[in-house]
Amino acid sequence: MKKCLALFSSLMMLSAAAFADISAKQLDDGNVEVTFFYGNPRATEVKVAGDFTNWADGAIAMTKGEKGFSLTQVFPAGTVLKYKFIADENWTEDMRAPDKVDDGFGGHNALADLDVLVESSASGGDSASASGNGNVSKKPRPSIKFQTWSMVGFQNKWNISDYKDGNTEKKAGEDSSGIGAKSYWKFSGNVTPHVPVYVEVALCENDGFNNLYNRDVLQLKDGTREVGTDLAFDPLYMLNSNASEAEKTYLGHFKTGVEFPWVKYTTGYKYAKLPPHSNVNWTTIDNEWEAGYSATGGYTQWETGDKVKESLANATNGAVSDFNAVFAPNRTADRAGTQYGMYAYANANLFDNHYVDFQYNGAYGKEFDKVFDRVFENDYILGYKGKIGPVVVKANGLLNTYGNYLDEEKDKVSLYSPSSSDVGAVDPFVDKKIDDTAANVNVYYENDLLDATVGFRYRGNQANLMYVEQGADDHDHITDTLGDRNRWRGWFDVHVFPTDMFSIGVNPYIEKTLNKDSRASFADKDNMLLYIKPYGDVILDDDTKINFYAETKYNTKDADHLARGGREAKAFIIEEAGVRFETKLDGLLNSLAVMYGYDANEAAVDLHTLIVDMGLPLGINAQVGAGFRTVNNSAADDDPFGFFLGMNKQVCKSYNTVFYTNFVYGVDPYKAFGDGQDTLNLDGYTLDSKSYYFWHNAAFRMGLKFDF
Repeated sequence: MKKCLALFSSLMMLSAAAFADISAKQLDDGNVEVTFFYGNPRATEVKVAGDFTNWADGAIAMTKGEKGFSLTQVFPAGTVLKYKFIADENWTEDMRAPDKVDDGFGGHNALADLDVLVESSASGGDSASASGNGNVSKKPRPSIKFQTWSMVGFQNKWNISDYKDGNTEKKAGEDSSGIGAKSYWKFSGNVTPHVPVYVEVALCENDGFNNLYNRDVLQLKDGTREVGTDLAFDPLYMLNSNASEAEKTYLGHFKTGVEFPWVKYTTGYKYAKLPPHSNVNWTTIDNEWEAGYSATGGYTQWETGDKVKESLANATNGAVSDFNAVFAPNRTADRAGTQYGMYAYANANLFDNHYVDFQYNGAYGKEFDKVFDRVFENDYILGYKGKIGPVVVKANGLLNTYGNYLDEEKDKVSLYSPSSSDVGAVDPFVDKKIDDTAANVNVYYENDLLDATVGFRYRGNQANLMYVEQGADDHDHITDTLGDRNRWRGWFDVHVFPTDMFSIGVNPYIEKTLNKDSRASFADKDNMLLYIKPYGDVILDDDTKINFYAETKYNTKDADHLARGGREAKAFIIEEAGVRFETKLDGLLNSLAVMYGYDANEAAVDLHTLIVDMGLPLGINAQVGAGFRTVNNSAADDDPFGFFLGMNKQVCKSYNTVFYTNFVYGVDPYKAFGDGQDTLNLDGYTLDSKSYYFWHNAAFRMGLKFDF
């Protein structure tokens, strides 16, 4: 009985779905003026992110008004937009968008065909009804949409270090040339008015770029002949030549369900992502968490429908609004698809200014007949957001409880190790229960002159979040959400706007060990970490601005001074800094952005980069830049410089086809092939931490990217 109560307790919880809208009107010059609206004045910051902003990388801040946030942008006629809102750092769907498509991460992107939107708004709607401000609300009907994200490209790569001093001795495999391709075909929509479906087929996944030439392994004449033959006779086999047999054109995602006014049901399989969830300050269901990548797992989700929200709001005279409850048994507690589990949450707005959210996660057995024999992990998560006058309070609390299991001899107890976590093996009988808890509280205030946040958080040594990635795909999402284990942090962040042309902010924090009797988080348990980040903006005119920031750290104890390779460890370092200048121009350059970045996050090297991003005539975007690295050891760096140049252009608007080419030498600022090599890979204004591992290598690339 206790187990059943634990499993279903989360159904007694409370989700705010803000009113959102999009409208469009035709301008005299033939373009379309689009206005986005997000109707939640309780939010503190809202942005629009979409395919036209490179999603989160270029998300555009909305302007706050009395009833919510708005943004007006101009687009060419014929544009089809995919977008979402980011409200207080949480991704939020536009539930009233003209249409929607599955985003591949458990949710939906809003879809707006501007020509249809303008026509429907002007005519008052035909098959779709237009709201007073131009929004189109379509009745559900059978429809399946096709989407694809595909790339095909060529790369020639070589190691440059061994060519110095006339040395041409090369190791096998270091020089290579090849054709790569990645293509994902997606079908989403409704097979009947109430049965949604989402199917993604991974048509090919080949990014090895060594199928034409691989030094001492494959000669160019043989590779060219083989690729040419297979392209003519068996193209998909060639495009999948680097994939395992099990992954050559496979079913990646599959989701379906039924949707009725009172209840919605969804089920997913394999690489289908769980529907994500954010609980106030924390992401508690990761948008990267698969239903079961080993092809054995899956999930089901039951969710209250819109009628429940309306009925409860009417019954309470609006005291309880936007109520939402979710119950989701699954077989993806370990992300691979071999361990049974469950997540459930409920949330609501209370008396307009108070939002509460309670969530339960559970990890159970791996065998179907012993699902509930032992509960390995329970997460109890509480969130609250409230507005008291001009002050917004956001708080979260977490309690973990753990079980254990018998070892292979079944004669002694072993510790449980949570999957995809930085926690490691856990002890269900810890002396201090604070090790199994975490909390986060921050208080926000804003007026015309400043934004200010004061906060405190802590994380126990065994505090963990199920359904949140850690370690997989280089993600550190649990640490990003909860912080480092066995530490507490106090901070404030003040951003001042003395004039319309200038703003400056400072974000310092103090971090110390939480429980000195537990595993120390610092080498010296009495160490204090001091961090400070100054930042600011200078707006020279409507088209020109400068942004800057710096991140510094100071450790008070010698044992925690930051080692810089072979150099003497330092108490104080500037870990990262950046400045960006951007402007819009008339003439040869349409736009210009110049970024300088300094990155000392890696002990081995410090990296300086200068990047120039230019908008040229004919819709061409070009990038040029250089990198300089300082080696933090006694070994001489005989090649500290790197440089790159590249360009991209949309060559087909109807199919959103982008041609790109770039040359990189010693430093690579572009994203990996599967993420789009026409896009810079930035963290702030510095390159991603992996970028300088292209040291002593050079490459030439060209290709096409499709996203329609």
